[in-house]
Amino acid sequence: MGSLRDIINSADNSTQMDATVKESLKLLMELAESKAVVFEQDLANSLLSGQTIDTLQVPVSKVINKRVEYRALTQESSSHVLDQVTSTITEIIDNPNALSITQGIAGIAYEALDTIMGVGEGQEQVVKCYSVAALNPAIVRFDFSFWLQKIASEAIKKYVESALVCVVYESAVDVSKLSLNDFLVIYGPVLHKAFPNQDDAPKIMEMTEEAIKLYKTLLGEKPDEEPGDKPGDKPEEKPSGSVDALFAQSDMIGAQEGRAALDDKTVQDDKAAQDMADGIDLSSAMDLVLANKTPHMVVG
Repeated sequence: MGSLRDIINSADNSTQMDATVKESLKLLMELAESKAVVFEQDLANSLLSGQTIDTLQVPVSKVINKRVEYRALTQESSSHVLDQVTSTITEIIDNPNALSITQGIAGIAYEALDTIMGVGEGQEQVVKCYSVAALNPAIVRFDFSFWLQKIASEAIKKYVESALVCVVYESAVDVSKLSLNDFLVIYGPVLHKAFPNQDDAPKIMEMTEEAIKLYKTLLGEKPDEEPGDKPGDKPEEKPSGSVDALFAQSDMIGAQEGRAALDDKTVQDDKAAQDMADGIDLSSAMDLVLANKTPHMVVG
């Protein structure tokens, strides 16, 4: 699975390639780049409001990392897509102590990508997915957007059989605006991908317990303290400059636009306090995790 851009650059320097094929490859690259731009714009808007591709809200406090890749696939290289996806995610996470969770996140991304790999010749397809994981010292949201174009022209297929765009965003979750129940519901599929065997239940329980402790620590609670033990406590309000921090490492949109969008999407203190007051024990947490195996994705 090579770089689409490298193939286009090679075409530019070729003296033997037909001019029509060169132009077609350039247009393919331009199309891929335009798809990536749309993906990034959509993600910018989603992250500002905490919106996901389904009904859950996962607000973030900061964009940590992003990656945009353009890939050229052949029949031979298609079988190595999972390895490439895993490699990319491993580079983004860069945590040798979280290899199982990295594999779980990669498994979700690959399952999403696999749903569009069979698209017919001359057709294109898009799939998006997201996941949330406990990666100490933070709870992190990952958003994936894939676009695949299957090539029909025999002349172009000598160089590229399918063009693939992959956009990945890694963001720190604002846990003060995410209930523990919702966190565990989204984290469940990651743990199931990371530990897929029937005898992995004890490991899933261990990771769930660690995730709960991290969640409470990030909320400023003691790990053994039930949410809502201190009546009247409310999630700490974020400073007005939080939008600037959110996009400090991203060129998605301006901070002024971000602030306006967040002002329009306020979080009610009473709802956040109620979410915290609900509480959850380890047994109930395991029930949530074990019951939620299906990754959150949409094809369209």
